[in-house]
Amino acid sequence: MNDARQNILERIRKANQLMPQADSFEAVRARIARHARGPQPQWQQDTMTRFLQKVELSAASYERVKTHKEITDAVIRYMESHSLNGKLVCAGTELLSRIQWPEKLSVEARAATTDDKVVLTEAFAGIAETGSIVMCSGKESPVSLNFLPDFFISVIHLNTVVDRMEDVWEKLREQGAGMPRAINVITGPSRTADVEQIIQMGAHGPRQVHLLLLE
Repeated sequence: MNDARQNILERIRKANQLMPQADSFEAVRARIARHARGPQPQWQQDTMTRFLQKVELSAASYERVKTHKEITDAVIRYMESHSLNGKLVCAGTELLSRIQWPEKLSVEARAATTDDKVVLTEAFAGIAETGSIVMCSGKESPVSLNFLPDFFISVIHLNTVVDRMEDVWEKLREQGAGMPRAINVITGPSRTADVEQIIQMGAHGPRQVHLLLLE
């Protein structure tokens, strides 16, 4: 056996010795499941008060709705107030698929393109600590919906608002369906201060964010 081959085989043997064993993987899983949280900020308000306060500070807007009809009315009212045409692209979630839209509004459940101006989505959860909403990608919720349209409307169930980011990961694990391919955390309209430290809205995503709080 020549020296080159001997060196290769020796490196393979050493690499195999470093491979984690089955019990090592179990130890990692157990660590993830039982790992204690680190220091977390505290506040005096209740979860919903904190969430809405942070939503306002992020320059997003919101209103409360209770029924499918109220969702429809809120979307139409919002679009008319911003002089948007009657075209809406939306996520294909079960909730949004059940909504009855008037004929004057053209609604398509599909991925968004750069030509779309307004989108309607359904959030997975809300985070009170930052006033953020959490979007999980999937067949019914393409990631493009979160970034391409200028006007972003999202339905969020009030009972899905949690205190902190860590609660979102627990919520995802409890579902038992595994992690989605992409998770986007949206905190108000997109913005940047890259140019002369002047805030510009709509830099990498929506210029306006409006939440429909479903009770």
